[in-house]
Amino acid sequence: MNIQIFGTKKCFDTKKAERWFKERNIKYQYIDMKEKGMSKGEFTSVKQAVGGIDSMINENAKDKDTLVLMKYLSDEDREEKLLENPQLITGMQFATAGFGWHLDVGLHMTRLILSGIFDKLPNLKFISGHWGETIPFMLDRMDQIMRPQTTGLKKRVSDYFHENVWYTPSGILSKDNFEYMVKVFGADHIIWALDYPYVPFNACSADFLLNADIPYEDKELIAHKNAEKLLHIK
Repeated sequence: MNIQIFGTKKCFDTKKAERWFKERNIKYQYIDMKEKGMSKGEFTSVKQAVGGIDSMINENAKDKDTLVLMKYLSDEDREEKLLENPQLITGMQFATAGFGWHLDVGLHMTRLILSGIFDKLPNLKFISGHWGETIPFMLDRMDQIMRPQTTGLKKRVSDYFHENVWYTPSGILSKDNFEYMVKVFGADHIIWALDYPYVPFNACSADFLLNADIPYEDKELIAHKNAEKLLHIK
């Protein structure tokens, strides 16, 4: 399988994708879109992967005149414009760090649970980033549809996510997400993490936790005690 990364050297998502493959010793080809761009064949492959040309257009691109023009072109002409102006392409962000990776990780975690691995190894523990990769908001639905009678598991799907998984924000400093996760899973299942170096540590991230509306004892759990206990680092 030939893995290709289309991006730019300063792009956050490009750097994150390269790091992911390097850490796993997976070979890939990097194409700097500022220097080379996509071939028509590569463009077609990406378009199919992200669900069509509309998903590839970056509505926040600086070239506003071309963005307006794109609305009045045929699909064939829009493809030509995107090939001529690769800075207008956003599909890779959607398919990777913008959304796609989170769905992939959440799906894999659910498949691990459905495999029965936690029934065989009840002390097995996982850490899930980005506030659980969309899964926490689907737990009630999973329990309704995938009951122990049909899954063959000893417990509900949500029970494993509560008991065997710990969660980090990975730099998503959202007050609503934070409060929801503390309410659903408890402070003892949250570990403070920032996805460094792509989301660098700074005073804002520290202040976010310090100013959170939770007891100081819970802040200590999240800041360091949970990690120390789970990872045996103290």
